[in-house]
Amino acid sequence: MHRSSVVRGLYRIFYRSLQKMIALSILVFIVTGCANQTFTFNRSAGVNDLGPVTQHYWFWGIQQSREVDAAEACHGAHKIASIRLQTSLSQFVLSVVTLGIYSPREVIIRCLP
Repeated sequence: MHRSSVVRGLYRIFYRSLQKMIALSILVFIVTGCANQTFTFNRSAGVNDLGPVTQHYWFWGIQQSREVDAAEACHGAHKIASIRLQTSLSQFVLSVVTLGIYSPREVIIRCLP
């Protein structure tokens, strides 16, 4: 067996493994691209949605552009029904492209009347 055929064989194995890793990475990005967290405080009917308000996170979440005060938005902490943080697929892709330096998220606050 010649040395060049061994190198070509190793190259083919590496290339196929690399293709599988890239395909798996793309699949993981697509499946986990949209995320949301909801914090429910009161499940009463007749709530009012405030938002969505886009928050801009910089440097892997260390710095955010502004803080959203739910108690102030609902005119009192006792009127907060729920707070939802969500990331759309396009926001996730933007975060991946910038390597996490910029990560936008949306905040939706639901208030009791």
